Amino acid sequence: MDKKCLLILISLIYLLKSERSFSQTWCPPGASWYYTDDGFYSEGYSKLTYSADTVINTITCKKITHYYKFYSKIIGFKDGYAMPYFTYAQNGTVYIYNNKYGNNKFDTLFNINAQPGDRWRMPLVDTACADSLYYMKVLNTGTTNINGYNLKWLYLEKKFPSGGVVIDTIIDRLGYRYDDIDYIECRGGSSEAAHGKLRCYSDNSFGVYSTGISNSCDLVTGVPELGLPATDFKIFPNPAHEKLNAVFHADQKSQIKLFIYDLSGKLLTSDTFNERTDQLEISTAALENGVYFCSWYINDNFITCNKLTVIH
Repeated sequence: MDKKCLLILISLIYLLKSERSFSQTWCPPGASWYYTDDGFYSEGYSKLTYSADTVINTITCKKITHYYKFYSKIIGFKDGYAMPYFTYAQNGTVYIYNNKYGNNKFDTLFNINAQPGDRWRMPLVDTACADSLYYMKVLNTGTTNINGYNLKWLYLEKKFPSGGVVIDTIIDRLGYRYDDIDYIECRGGSSEAAHGKLRCYSDNSFGVYSTGISNSCDLVTGVPELGLPATDFKIFPNPAHEKLNAVFHADQKSQIKLFIYDLSGKLLTSDTFNERTDQLEISTAALENGVYFCSWYINDNFITCNKLTVIH
C-alpha cells in the first residue's frame, strides 16, 4: 500500500472513530425514553417513542408518542396516550413544535453546543408569559462516556418568575435527565402531564442505557400486595349522613387504616383501627356535603377505594 492510500485509510478510520466518539444524534430509529412519573398520590412511568416522520411548516419532524401508565391509590391503574411531541434537530440544536393556543412555532428544546452563560427561553411556555421570567441558563459543560459513546452534557438551571430554580442535566442523544417537556400556562388552565427522572434510554445502534433509579424500565411502583378482595369489603349507607359503616373480615392481628380524599386528591382525614372487628362505624360529621374517595388498607396492604357521597 502506497503512502497516499495509507493516509486516506487512516483519515477514514479517524473520521469514523470521531463520529462515534462525539456523536450529535437526536431521535434515531428505535429511540425511546422511559421516565418515572410521580403524580398526585400515584406512581408509574411515561414512555416516549420515536414513531414516524412528518412535515410541519415545510420542516421534516420526528413524531414522538407519549404513553403513560401509573397506579393511583385513589383510582387504581390507568394508562393511555397524551399529546405527541414533534421535534427536529439542526446544527446541534433540538427544536420542539409548540401549537398551544395556535402558536404554530418551534421552541428551542436544547442546544448541545451551548457554552456556560448561554441561555434560551424555556420551551412550551405560554405566549402570555414574559420571556425574561422563564429561561434556561447553561452553568457548565463536559463529556461523559455511555455505551462506548462520548457524549456532551450541559449542566443548567431553569428559572421561574417565583424565584424558583430547577437544576437539570442535558446529555447529547439522551436529552434531559429530568423530563420537563411540559406546557407552562400563564392564562389559567392546567399543564400537560409532567414527568420525573430518566429511567432508561435506547435506540437501535446505541443499545439500552439504564440510569439505575428503577429495577426495570417499565416498573409501576406502589402497586399493592394481594389483600382482601374488594367484593368482600362494603360500606353503607352511601350517601352517608352522620355515620359510615364498613363491613369486612379481618384476623386478630389486623390493623385497618382509612384515608379520605376530596375530588382534587387532597387528603382530608385518616384513621387507624387496631381492634379486631368485622365492622367499623366512622363519623362523617367533619365532612361537608360532597363527594369523596375512601382508601382502605389492612396491614398496610391496599384493599379498595370507595366513592362516598356525604349529605347532612
